[in-house]
Amino acid sequence: MTKQKQTWKQRATFLGKVAISCGLVAWILTKVPATEILAQMRTASPLWIGFALLSNYASIALFSWRWKLLLGQPNVRVRELMGWSLVSVGAGMFLPSSVAADGVKAVLYGQSSKNLGRSLLSTVFGKIFGIIAIVVHVLVGIALWPEARSLVSTSKLTWLLTAMAVVLIGSALLLPALLRQLRGSRFRHSAWGSRAERAFHYANETRKDIPRLAMSLLLSIGGQTFGFLSVWLLFIAIHSPVAFGPLFALLPVVALGSLAPISIGGIGVREGVMISLFLHFHIATAQQCLATSLIGYMIVGILGLTGAVWWLLRKQAS
Repeated sequence: MTKQKQTWKQRATFLGKVAISCGLVAWILTKVPATEILAQMRTASPLWIGFALLSNYASIALFSWRWKLLLGQPNVRVRELMGWSLVSVGAGMFLPSSVAADGVKAVLYGQSSKNLGRSLLSTVFGKIFGIIAIVVHVLVGIALWPEARSLVSTSKLTWLLTAMAVVLIGSALLLPALLRQLRGSRFRHSAWGSRAERAFHYANETRKDIPRLAMSLLLSIGGQTFGFLSVWLLFIAIHSPVAFGPLFALLPVVALGSLAPISIGGIGVREGVMISLFLHFHIATAQQCLATSLIGYMIVGILGLTGAVWWLLRKQAS
């Protein structure tokens, strides 16, 4: 495929995802009048919105600390990694999913630090810990939410945990095996072989460091907890508080749904999944879900703006 054709394909894909986001939002607004959503937002408390914003900053700080641990570079400052993370939050508003946003920060930091391979691999490890943290939150939510315990059987939980264990163990075994294969292939003495050699040493070094892995998992759980806490604070802000249990059980499902790379930044998909789940379990109305979602996008905009300011100041200082 020529470069020109590839460029047009990328543009067509982007426009298609924009159309899907717009279509989903338009469909949702046919079910919930915009006036009702705005009326709900006008009642929001700025104080609680401020707490939700701080909770998001705390979440990013913990994820940046995890990134530092997984990088295995003591001289890297958490503040710098947090800056790159905030830049990726802003970029993520225009990308198909949070996975793409994580890729942006990994590439930008990797190019800046001249250590792209370690940056990418540490981000992959971080996503694996993120999946484990999601499962932990679902289990905590089920434990705190009596209604969920009546809906989820022991056999289903066992199946879920077994599937997650297979995926995680498979990932832990597959990556070193793949890197080992590259080391022994005909690319061994090429640039790719050299990168595979460094990646192999990094993967082995990381998976054998149990204390570092355990701390990274705790930071993943803590970072996601602050992220979910911010949603809880937004419901309080619009005077529609919800319990921790349902949020911890259902928000991970919303987060996983928004990862589907079919829209821009998960817009439309996230709201559709959230409304469907929250209405089904009688946790919140569609107006309340959309009001918290729109305020959440405003918070994401502030985080992204913070990242943009950090980026400009960094460029001026260099």
